[in-house]
Amino acid sequence: MILSNKKNQINYCLIILLVYSACCLSVLWADNIPEINLRSDRLSGFVLEKHNTVRERELYTFVSDDMIVKIEVIAGIDKESAETLIGNEIIGVKALYDNALSPYPGDISNRIVFNEKFRPVLKTINNKAVEYKYFLLFSNKRFGLGVGSDDLVEYKHLLGWFYCSEFSELHTVRCFISDAHSFSVIEDFFLGLTCSE
Repeated sequence: MILSNKKNQINYCLIILLVYSACCLSVLWADNIPEINLRSDRLSGFVLEKHNTVRERELYTFVSDDMIVKIEVIAGIDKESAETLIGNEIIGVKALYDNALSPYPGDISNRIVFNEKFRPVLKTINNKAVEYKYFLLFSNKRFGLGVGSDDLVEYKHLLGWFYCSEFSELHTVRCFISDAHSFSVIEDFFLGLTCSE
């Protein structure tokens, strides 16, 4: 193939680069990920978009056609310490949505009150091997919490935790799905995650 001018050569190089990155740099998430000791039949079709280590925590971001999943793994942590961390995070999320006195009280209102529709729902599910704790929340387009009106909602969001005692790992999972979907989609996904055997 003869490339007649510099613009065609650049376009050809860009096409090659895009094809290479799409085919070769994406890592499909298989049924078992040894690095984070997770297993699920719901993981097929996810692509590892990002992985990094920050302060002894492994951070993974996976994407599929309709969901974004962020997983943080803390290894080498005992169950009591993991429960303390989970408890602190639960307190922090609840505090974000608590009613508060207005910093500038006036004639209209002297309190800031969150609409019940947007308040987080905390659930705990126990199965034989793992206890799942999670919030069902709404997030904005930057994945931020504390959304309090329909015009700011971009995602339904699950923020959950479970501890794998056989590996001494705490898993913090954040699932995001379009607001058009039901919360049950991300709940089913999260509750399908288990520790590797």
